[in-house]
Amino acid sequence: MGLLVLGAVGLVVVKAVVLKMLPFDNKSEFQVVVDMPEGSTLERTNRLLGAGGGG
Repeated sequence: MGLLVLGAVGLVVVKAVVLKMLPFDNKSEFQVVVDMPEGSTLERTNRLLGAGGGG
């Protein structure tokens, strides 16, 4: 069993296997970027964002 573990670790050392534990930036949030036309009012932007139709 020990040889199998050493063999598995050896694959990582020689980069035969990529080792990745967590994403680079592990956050529980995301951003939504809305590109509105220049001069759009805050009310129009809020209306657009509120019209997501979620549910």
